[in-house]
Amino acid sequence: MELNLTKANELLKKADRALRETTPPRKEEKLRCGLDLGTASVIMVVLGENDEPLACEMQACQVARDGLVVDYMGAIAVARRLKEKLESRLGRTLVNTAIAVPPGTNIRDSGTHRHVAEAAGLEVTAVLDEPTAACSVLGMTDGVVVDVGGGTTGLAVFEDGKAVYTADEPTGGTHISLVLMGGIQVNNKLQPLNTDNEPIEGLYIAGNTQGGRYLVEYPITVAGISLATALTFGRMAGLNATGKDLEA
Repeated sequence: MELNLTKANELLKKADRALRETTPPRKEEKLRCGLDLGTASVIMVVLGENDEPLACEMQACQVARDGLVVDYMGAIAVARRLKEKLESRLGRTLVNTAIAVPPGTNIRDSGTHRHVAEAAGLEVTAVLDEPTAACSVLGMTDGVVVDVGGGTTGLAVFEDGKAVYTADEPTGGTHISLVLMGGIQVNNKLQPLNTDNEPIEGLYIAGNTQGGRYLVEYPITVAGISLATALTFGRMAGLNATGKDLEA
């Protein structure tokens, strides 16, 4: 099947609108729910029978990290709160849900995700790894899906619609500082250096609240994390890995 990114992007736009707008379901329409306990946030979305997003709720929190639930009671409280909000918006009781976990998550850890959903009043009907869930949205049968999340980066290779290989590394948003800083050389003005150790004019290293790194065209202030600290630790880790001395 040919990959239809236009269709996938339209579906994502509808999911984004569902955060603010509610599409009322028909009286007898069967609803499907999905729950994701992410590193940066918890998301719950409700689909109608035609797989169109009807309503979506999201809360930024840190109840899970790298696929592991680190605040069990907090995760239950957040999931229950999102469920109640969605039920109020839709005028329906939510019963079942599917959950997504990073690929390679063992039975015990994925079971904790299941217990959170069940404690919030939902019966778990399916457990999917995140790249496989993304593949179903993309409508792809052959290819590779790379899922860069808040805590981990997952990868899955698909052939004839089936995952033949999956892998996951702790290199998502909360870790990407160390990953990138080990490979990107910067000067004291936070400018990345080229292969000749000369600054690339007009670009600076910046970060987001998850500690990630990206290039911008001007220096910015970073909220939620000390950029200097992140750069220092990332730089030290990268140089230590290559056996180089830390420059003054």
